[in-house]
Amino acid sequence: LRFMGIAAGDLESVGELRVGCGMPVDALGKYIFRQFIPPICLFLVLVGSIVKRIRKPETNMFITFVNAAGTLLNVFFISVILAAVTPMVCYEHPGDSGSSVRVAPSVLCWQSSEHTAMVIVGFVAFMFIPLPYMVATTFIVRRLPMMVARMNERDCNVLIATRFFFERYKPERYYFGLIVLVRSAVICLIPVVFIETSQQVILVTGSLLLYMLVQQALQPWRSFVTNAFDGLSCAALSMFLLCGSLADSTLGSTIAVLFAILCTAFLGLAAWRWLKVNPMYDVFLCHDPRAAAAQSRLLQLRLREECGWSTFVGMGGINDLELLFDIVKSQSKTLVAYLTQETLTRPACAGAITMAYMSGVVPVSSVWTRTFVPPTSRQLEDIYNFVDIAGAALGMNGITGAQVRSALTTLISSQTESVQVPKDLAVISLIPFVVSGIMRTAYTEPNQLGQMPSEPGSVVLSVDRDSAESVAAFEIFVAKAGAALAQFGAVVNLASYSDDFEALGAVCSKARAVVI
Repeated sequence: LRFMGIAAGDLESVGELRVGCGMPVDALGKYIFRQFIPPICLFLVLVGSIVKRIRKPETNMFITFVNAAGTLLNVFFISVILAAVTPMVCYEHPGDSGSSVRVAPSVLCWQSSEHTAMVIVGFVAFMFIPLPYMVATTFIVRRLPMMVARMNERDCNVLIATRFFFERYKPERYYFGLIVLVRSAVICLIPVVFIETSQQVILVTGSLLLYMLVQQALQPWRSFVTNAFDGLSCAALSMFLLCGSLADSTLGSTIAVLFAILCTAFLGLAAWRWLKVNPMYDVFLCHDPRAAAAQSRLLQLRLREECGWSTFVGMGGINDLELLFDIVKSQSKTLVAYLTQETLTRPACAGAITMAYMSGVVPVSSVWTRTFVPPTSRQLEDIYNFVDIAGAALGMNGITGAQVRSALTTLISSQTESVQVPKDLAVISLIPFVVSGIMRTAYTEPNQLGQMPSEPGSVVLSVDRDSAESVAAFEIFVAKAGAALAQFGAVVNLASYSDDFEALGAVCSKARAVVI
């Protein structure tokens, strides 16, 4: 536990570091030295951002620095506040003989020039980092709905730069990071306002329990496990605080051991979830569920039957774009964009395609169906109207309008391999043609006209042969239920035969059932 003192800038708490010889001897000098640690860290982040910009000129300095510095401050926010308010955390001497700074007993509170200097330094440090950080995050949280609604390039860059503050929470609980900051600040400031230990214990415990009630009511975290652990940790800390106020050294050690076991269990669970093998897909099929739901499922079926490939087609069932994009960049070997009339206008599709290009490791190819019309250069220039980037808040997932424009431009260019469906291709041959194109094999036109069955008792399926969705839906139906229906007689798909209506009528008149 001594190493945790480093987070608050207390380097002397860890004797193994042996930094005491290089630090000031007096309490004021040590305190001033601690206040320089956060600015030095921010300066190093700035230097790192500059170096990255030099090595990669396309790097956005604003996004890189704000994201890294904000993440650092978000993690060490409590430590930075504690370091600033240390001079005002005092304890009383016996017999009302004054008080001393808790971490520097030789410094008398409000009675020495040294303490006055420490308070001034602490006030300046608080005004320089913690307070501006809280004001900036409050401003961003307040402006977030408006930025998402009007979404332009500038707003998108701001969202990406500040996503460290929002990405851990559900979109509808975007403000919860501010609640966490307020809780942390209140807990840090309670010992400043209240000197009595009993008052501190009651107020800190009350703050933790109030936060726990709000957190459990809102369920803000994206993961159920994280929501559960957050509530459990608050309850455990409250219990340890109350027990610790009455405990002797032995019980205090027991509480520390129990807390260590709790943390270890959580870290073990997190490691298991991180190391757990997720399914790997050979193909991520990006499509518009409104226009190609059955076609995508049939394509998934045919790719599995003919080459054993696993295909992800669940775009319509996932509302969490972060999860969807994570599947693209970490669980997919290739992305195939199945392009119908409005595929590229869907934020999920445009975002998935953009994420694949941004990853640099997921190849992208496309299928141009007969209804697809490539977007014009004017539409791509007005990308925020062509794709509903604001409504889907793609910026919250690190995707800007410029990146979407670049990805879609590359997709429809000759740089990307594409399977273009001929205008005169029979609809019933669509999926076999697409499968051949994806597998890079020669396509052979099958003979669609066969001899109609003459025996009675057939199960006849009637489908609109000009509708790709209808044909695909019936082919899936036959693939899934054909074997079960075959025991009642031959299964006949009328789309596979000619327009001899007299013969078709004869088959239907003898059929056991006609499914339309």
